[in-house]
Amino acid sequence: MRLKSASAGILALLLAPLSSMAGVTSVAIVNPSFHADAFTTFPGYSGPGNPITGWTSTGGTGINGPDGAGYPFSDDTRVDGSRLAFIQGAGSLSQTISGLIAGQRYVYQGWFRGRSTPGVPVFNVTYDVQTLLSGATVAPGAPWQPFSASFIAGAASGTLSIVNNVPNGQDGTLALDSMLLFGQSADYVNIWNPSFESGTSYAFPGYEGTIAGWSATGSTGFNFAGNNPFTPTGTIPDGSTAAFIQNDGSLSQTVTGLTAGQQYLLELDYNSRQGYPQGHLQVKLGGVSLMDSFIDAVSGSDPFHRLSVPWTAGGDSALLEIIGVKNGDDSAIAFDNISLRAVPEPSATL
Repeated sequence: MRLKSASAGILALLLAPLSSMAGVTSVAIVNPSFHADAFTTFPGYSGPGNPITGWTSTGGTGINGPDGAGYPFSDDTRVDGSRLAFIQGAGSLSQTISGLIAGQRYVYQGWFRGRSTPGVPVFNVTYDVQTLLSGATVAPGAPWQPFSASFIAGAASGTLSIVNNVPNGQDGTLALDSMLLFGQSADYVNIWNPSFESGTSYAFPGYEGTIAGWSATGSTGFNFAGNNPFTPTGTIPDGSTAAFIQNDGSLSQTVTGLTAGQQYLLELDYNSRQGYPQGHLQVKLGGVSLMDSFIDAVSGSDPFHRLSVPWTAGGDSALLEIIGVKNGDDSAIAFDNISLRAVPEPSATL
């Protein structure tokens, strides 16, 4: 393995295929990005003969996408892949989920948008008897907006519910996508869609340039068991899905909520495509190069390689960039389980 540029401190922290240390512990949600179903009839309403896989619905719900339904309830916009769900007027979508640990902290993330018709959607999100979002709103016609809420699980299983209410009985359609839930302690900074679990139902070979929370360039997408041409070896570190970049491309997002001068630890798991030239992976945060390396594919079901590198914030936000650089005729990198947490300063007390 050859490093092109990395500090001496990084060399001690990265590149051996270590077991993945918990940064994100995803909870499985069936059909989190609403790609399991192709609704072929305009405008995409669900019903007894065409339910939304994994979800129980009330009111005027459905799926919008390229299969015939079109995008009338999202004004021809999308935030993750090519499909999304909607609740027109008063209604709900809910799903019973399990696998949480009572007493552990979890983070809920979801993306929402209001249709550009009269009526402001006012929605609540709950898990079991716990309220995650109360009276949240999205302005009609405004861009997709991510919402995040943390909570301490009171039960190992329960119902995740998204309930839309529209004052004055107007249209107030709520579009929604990428319902995510994962365990994470409070010293971690919020990273949107950190483990790419929105991509659990994508067709072979998994290409997708619209990924919730991330800005993409080049050939990017999702791989998971049964659809993993870019991750044929290695065990996916968290959940069931990893992201990939083939040849030249990138995924990036702006991380907020930082404290200038505070040291953080960036961690992620990564792999290269077996049977092809080594993947070339670059990782930058706030313009600082944290990794620039050619990497080997792991063998069989071995763990992915792991990057764990300290970084000091220069302000209250920073651009996180994961970059693939083409090597030879065709190369690819895969990555997962991205986290950033504050590292306590060493005590000056002897």
